[in-house]
Amino acid sequence: MEGRSTIVIGEGLCRVVDWDEIVVLEDGDVSGRGRDGELMRNDRVYREVGEKEVEVMKYGDSDNLGKGYWDGKGGFGNGEGLM
Repeated sequence: MEGRSTIVIGEGLCRVVDWDEIVVLEDGDVSGRGRDGELMRNDRVYREVGEKEVEVMKYGDSDNLGKGYWDGKGGFGNGEGLM
């Protein structure tokens, strides 16, 4: 994607942490704009999504708690091969 602007809409942060600019929307309004580190420090919405992703990676989502784990590829697995 080098040399052009790309707009991606998503709910997770794992794919955007290295991007030059991230725009965070809450209820249709921009709540934050910047790089991952800045937004983690300064934007509540971005930080909450990041904290939730870490929780999901550790324990699975609330619907699948104890049934499976984040597989690191965008879905849930059975937890095999986790560290």
